[in-house]
Amino acid sequence: MLKLSKGALHKISSGFLSYEFFEAKEDLIYDIGASLINYFGFKEQFTPAVGLDSIFWDFCRDDVKLTVGWDIWSGCFIMSHCKKGDEFIAQYQIYVENLLTN
Repeated sequence: MLKLSKGALHKISSGFLSYEFFEAKEDLIYDIGASLINYFGFKEQFTPAVGLDSIFWDFCRDDVKLTVGWDIWSGCFIMSHCKKGDEFIAQYQIYVENLLTN
């Protein structure tokens, strides 16, 4: 079960969307990753890349590519790499907000 608080959508430097949970702990990325795999049919592209101050984990489904990550500056986030990814990020925001209200 996702342990989320309300996030915020941001347009990042690539021009695509990122849904961010600023004060989240790094282990939240594993819950987000599980939800992408189990509920939304994404596949893990690579195992999580873990550094001293960041973690990045890539997922894909058809032609949608996303990165779930955590770093000491942004907290936890799910970031799009394409227009269809932006559409999914908007759906994911609704999914999270529904979880929070139920």
